Amino acid sequence: KDFATMLSSHPEIKHYTRWKTARPIIEGETIFRSAKDDDERRQLFEDYVIELKKANVERESSTRKLALDELVEILKGLDLEPYSRWAEAQGIIQSNQRFQGDQKFKSLSKFDLLTAFENHIKSLEKTFNDARQQEKNQKSRRERQNRDRFLGLLHELKASNKIKAGSKWSQIYPLIKADDRYQAMLGQSGSTPLDLFWDMVEEEERALRSTRNDVLDVLDVCETRVESIDIMLIN
Repeated sequence: KDFATMLSSHPEIKHYTRWKTARPIIEGETIFRSAKDDDERRQLFEDYVIELKKANVERESSTRKLALDELVEILKGLDLEPYSRWAEAQGIIQSNQRFQGDQKFKSLSKFDLLTAFENHIKSLEKTFNDARQQEKNQKSRRERQNRDRFLGLLHELKASNKIKAGSKWSQIYPLIKADDRYQAMLGQSGSTPLDLFWDMVEEEERALRSTRNDVLDVLDVCETRVESIDIMLIN
């Protein structure tokens, strides 16, 4: 412990200093001479240097982490887009005053800078895509609500017998053209007002055909029974 204390009093001894360099520096110290022999002195020195190396690694790691964290903040403050390229961004980063004025950024390699940039671009892309998806979802919900309201308008016209089998768009258009529920449908994707109108007319025509077929079936049955009765009377 005393030997390590003596070594620490010589700041010129670094984690990379070798024994042959350090020996002339410390050989005049009392604790140096009190050691058993040169082998013991060298071993104590090597132990001390190992601790210096550990401390240096921890210090460099801490400095690098701090530099990386601050680099992330610098990137957030730059005017970069999700499609920005490294060739353009590299110069912007390195010319940043905050980046230039702090020595801790010298602990970062070009690969560190590139990795931080790529991670930042991925974050920008995710934010951009999330916003676009949210906007798309909102648009779809808005258009669905517009369709539902317009269908409500068509059902109102159907209930008042203005839409029925055989109805024409030219007959209905003057009744709806100023209605907000119709206006909201214009220009949006998916089914158009005309599509929805024809769907309702076709539905009415199918219902009418179904009713007519039921009536014809009943008439066929009645006719068959009449014929059977006639045959029985003749016989």
